[in-house]
Formats: sequence, structure tokens, C-alpha cells
Amino acid sequence: MNRLVINTATDELFIALEKGDKIFSHSINSVMHHNETMLLEIDKLLKANGLEIKDIDELGVVIGPGSFTGIRVGIATVKAFRDVL
Repeated sequence: MNRLVINTATDELFIALEKGDKIFSHSINSVMHHNETMLLEIDKLLKANGLEIKDIDELGVVIGPGSFTGIRVGIATVKAFRDVL
């Protein structure tokens, strides 16, 4: 099972990928500009581990506590992935 979890609630963008029994993570201090960096960083993490977004079985997003706008960005992204997949 492949899982992708993102946290956009804080100053640091955090992305975690579970591929089988291994966990890979990536974080970047984007000082609340997650909407500008998140998709590129997700793509980098997936490609580094030989996956594409269509290979993800479960998506997760942190819903707080944190920045209301940041949380909305994360939720909107996960919902868009869900709708496309």
C-alpha cells in the first residue's frame, strides 16, 4: 500500500510517503508559501521513489492545529488528487 500525507498547517511544508513498509519524508521551510512549492515537492518525492500520483492508494492531510489558510491549501490539494484519481 502506498500512502501520501501532507502537512501545510505550519511554516514548514511536510510531505510523507509510505511505500510498502518504508517511510520517506521531505520537509521544506516555505514560510507559508505552500501553494507555490507543494506540488513540485510532492512530484520530486514520488519520482525519487519510483511512483506516480496514480500509484497512491491513500491520501492524508493534517487538519490542524495551524494556519487556517495553510490547512485549506492542503485539503484542497488532497481533494483535487482524489477527484482526479
